This record gives sequence, structure tokens and C-alpha cells, in this order.
Amino acid sequence: MLRPRITLVAAITALAVPATASASVSTWQSCGIGPAGDTALCTSGGFPHSIISAGGALWAASARGEIIRVSADAGTAGAMTFFGIPAAPTIKPQADVVRVGPDGQLWFTQDDGARIGRMTTAGTFSFLPLTEDAARKVIGARGLTRGPDGAMWVTRYPGATITRIAADGTTTDYPLAGSDLYVALQDIVSGPGDKLWFVRSGQNSIGSITTSGTVAFFHYPLGISYVSQLTEGPDRAIWFTAVTTAAPRRGLVGRLAPDGTYRLFDLGSYIPRAIYSDGDQLWLGSSILPPASGHALLRMTTAGVVTRVEPLLFAPDISDITTGPDGAIWFTDLGGAQIGRVDGKASPTTGAPTPVAIEPGSLALTDSGASVTLDAEADADVDLRTGLPATAATASALKVRGAKRVVVPVTRTVGKAKTRITKGQKLRVAVRLSAATRRAIRRGARVQVAIRATDSSKRKTVVQATMRVR
Repeated sequence: MLRPRITLVAAITALAVPATASASVSTWQSCGIGPAGDTALCTSGGFPHSIISAGGALWAASARGEIIRVSADAGTAGAMTFFGIPAAPTIKPQADVVRVGPDGQLWFTQDDGARIGRMTTAGTFSFLPLTEDAARKVIGARGLTRGPDGAMWVTRYPGATITRIAADGTTTDYPLAGSDLYVALQDIVSGPGDKLWFVRSGQNSIGSITTSGTVAFFHYPLGISYVSQLTEGPDRAIWFTAVTTAAPRRGLVGRLAPDGTYRLFDLGSYIPRAIYSDGDQLWLGSSILPPASGHALLRMTTAGVVTRVEPLLFAPDISDITTGPDGAIWFTDLGGAQIGRVDGKASPTTGAPTPVAIEPGSLALTDSGASVTLDAEADADVDLRTGLPATAATASALKVRGAKRVVVPVTRTVGKAKTRITKGQKLRVAVRLSAATRRAIRRGARVQVAIRATDSSKRKTVVQATMRVR
């Protein structure tokens, strides 16, 4: 086992005051809505885990037993087609991770099944069996990626085993040494050195395995845990998300160089889960610890400069991120049962599935609050919220040697309004705000407006914008 050199680097100053990107976010519901439009009461009871781009569309794996095709076309962005996974006697028809295989099909894992699923883009399913090992408790599959050798590589659940699947379906198992056999291996990615890189929770380490089966482990620096996702960064290093072990928890982004050197960046109260590299920079899906409110999609350079893409006032739990065929960033929202798109423009998109749009330049300050004009593409119920920048409460210093405590701005909801809008209508919606909030706006504070609209199809769409009252 290699013993890595460990370097702990304090978070750079830019992390303390991240800029806010000029971008719009649209999201589309991936399951039916329950009573009163409550997302938590989705009638299907399942939510999208991972997302990938293939065949000119986005494809998401769902816990309710579906592979979801999501249109990325300009006129129908967000429109979904659902493909139900065939049931098996002892296997729940859920899908955890979806990836594109060497045959061009969509491959997906299932936690409690000794098989790998495949689906063509036309919706035809097939399955490849995986070996089971009762002594090691090896049953299902968790992480999945295409390796540098063109084969698919899988982390098994549980049993501390990695399985290689050749294009013809032949499997080769690589049991890992150690006593933590009952702890599941997590994410796996293809990375530097033409190796596969994976998370081994039980040994608090990131591991690598060559295509011939040679394994090495790189133990985390003391003071961090809960590494969730990996990605190969633009600099050819492995980047990952984690949190600190000591309370109060603090979010971390880590870099593991091919030589085993660790470097850590402190995100403070932002707790990252998803991480993705678009080839130029990193994208992070993050929640925010209480008492702050709101969640964030973060963009980060390899030098540690962070930009927030907000407002995300409806608190998504971003579980996976990818680049779509349209060049936009797409993500899955596990907690809110939504699939989202960041188009990088200053005003929201108004494609066919979007019930409403924010009229650019319409935000105004009134005697009792603020108002904004909505443009309806469909009959819809509207939930509008406004937010202002706030500051997360400071926490005690990190217990990770050399790391630096930072204070990160967040979004605080300051006003809400609900209304009904009809197709073709331009409606001005008012939101009551406190006198202190109105004074802050007059002094130049940026107002963040988010609209959740539920149309007759029971699909919720969120369009969002950041504006300053002129």
C-alpha cells in the first residue's frame, strides 16, 4: 500500500466572497405532484439520481424504477419520456448510476441486484449477470464508469470488490484486501495514469486500480470524512467532495494528485455532494447547513476561485451534474424530484415546457415591497419568492490542520407570493417586503427572484433571475 505525502492547504481568499454568476436556471419536475403541489408528496415516490448526455438528449436514472429521457432541444427543453425498468422477483426496479457503455447503450447499476442493466436509446432493456460472493456479501452494484480499456468498471455493494465487464459481457472480479468487507465502495471514475479511481469508505481512502488489477490506496488527511463523488479535473488530478469530521460540519473540496498529495479547499457552511468537470472548471452541487437557508450550484477553478450560480431558492439536493448536448450544464435534484438546466444567459429560457418566464427588466420597488412581471406560456399556479444576500453564521475553526475558516454569503428568502396565471397573460405580481429589506434594495442590494410554476400537466418548472432595482 502506498503511503501518500499529505499537504493541507488553507482555503484561498476568493472562497470567502464568491461572485454570483449571471445565469438562469430552469428545472422540470420528474414525477407527479401530490396535494397542494407539495414536491415531497410526489405520487411516484422516486427521484432522479444521476444524469448523462447521449444521443442528443439527457438521460437520468430514477429511484422509482425508470430511465428518463430529457429533451435538450430549444423548443422542447425539459420534456421527458419515461422508460420503466422490467421487474425481477428479488430486485427492486430502481436505477442508481447511468453511464454510456462501449456499445453506445445506457448502462445502469442497481443496489440490490447482482446484475447490470442496459437500455438502448429506443427503450429496449437487457441485463448482464454479475457474480455473487456469499462469504464477502457481494450482491449488487454501486458506482459505474467506462474505463480507459473500453470496458465498464463497477464498485460492488457491499463486499469490497471491483468488477470489470468486457464488451462481450465477460466479468472479472478484483476483491480488495482489508477487514471492511461490509462497507460499500462508492463512486468510481476513469482518471490519471489510465487507472480507475474509487472511494473506499471503510478505510477512509481513495483507491486506484490499474486495468490489470493492481491496487493502491491513498488515505484521507485526518479530520475529513464522507467523501461522496469523484471527478477527473481539468488538471488531470482527482477532485472530490467531503466534509469535516468535527462538529460543526464544514464542506470541503479536495484534490488528490497522481503522486498521492492531497490539497483541501474549505467551502465553509456549503456542503458539496456532486462534483463534475466540464474540461475547463469544476461544478459542485451543494446544500447549506442551518441556520442559513438556500442551496447552491457552485463553479470552481482549479486554483480555488468559486462562483455561485444562484438563486436556487427552492433548496434542491443536487446529486449529479453533466454537460448536455446543447452545451449547457444540466443537473439532477434528488430531494426535489427535478432535473435542471443552467443556460448561462442573463434572462431565463422560455421553451415550450416552461409555464412562465420573468419579463426582463420588470423588477420594480414599490411602497410596500417589490413587483415583477410574469409572461405565461400556459395556465399555471405560481409560487414566487424573493431573496437577498445574507451571511452564514460563523462556526468554530476547522479541526483539519492548516485549513482556514471562511464566511460564505448565502441567499435569504425575504418575501413570498402565490397567484394564478393564464396562458398568454402578462401579470405583474407584488411581494410584500419589510421596511429594512426595502432600504437594503434602495441601497443597491441585488434581489434574487425565483418562480415555481405548476401547470396542468403537474410538472413544476422553476425560472430564476438575479436583478438589481434601477
